[in-house]
Amino acid sequence: MNQTKKKNPLKRLLSMRGMGQVVTVTIGLIVLLVAFALINPNFWSPTNRTNLLRQIAPILIIGIAQSYVLITGNIDLSIGSVVGMSTMVAATLMSKGIMSPIPALLVTLLCCLLIGVLNGLLVAKFKLPPFIATLGTMTVARGIAQLVNGNYNTDSIMKFYPEAAQTFKNVFYYGKTLGLYNGIWIAIILWIVFNFLLSKTRTGRYIYATGSNIDAARLSGVNVVSTTVIAYVVSAFCSFVVGIITC
Repeated sequence: MNQTKKKNPLKRLLSMRGMGQVVTVTIGLIVLLVAFALINPNFWSPTNRTNLLRQIAPILIIGIAQSYVLITGNIDLSIGSVVGMSTMVAATLMSKGIMSPIPALLVTLLCCLLIGVLNGLLVAKFKLPPFIATLGTMTVARGIAQLVNGNYNTDSIMKFYPEAAQTFKNVFYYGKTLGLYNGIWIAIILWIVFNFLLSKTRTGRYIYATGSNIDAARLSGVNVVSTTVIAYVVSAFCSFVVGIITC
């Protein structure tokens, strides 16, 4: 009986839905890492490791964003365009001397959150299929990204506010803390915060309930509309952060 109990946790873990894909991907990743290390010994050098982590950080943040939306049973096609909009709005405001970095970030954040709220309302309130709703907002966000600077590249953000712009660049990309680039720390902090929100709070339980069975969740007293909006707002916020790192 005791031996059976000892085996249960591992069996339960392996029997979880999607765990097979996780194991497969993990094994594939390990094989790739070993192969690259054999091809080039510099692959595991400290400089290359930190650079790889810095490149992976935005993808991790995007993964956090999509996980919230996917758990509710929806999809967000606009996320890439929101990243582009975030980058272009912030860069244009700073490079043209319209705003210093902090006000520019606040305006950019507001624009991204508005897209998130719109996505949530279109899907949950107006019952549009998430594929159609977010395809539309994807076009809107992409259009804004092109319009804000006339569909051209921006100038350097160092032009009008050199000291503030240098601080901005160090905080979000070039600076290091404890030997790791700040972008990596941003990704880690966001993962901790949003993982806690998803696993330890009522909002997280509501998000899981909505994705599991939306009718049962509604009958149980879950505000499905606000829960869906929260998921899309999280997605938009993460897109904003990735856009700023890209900027």
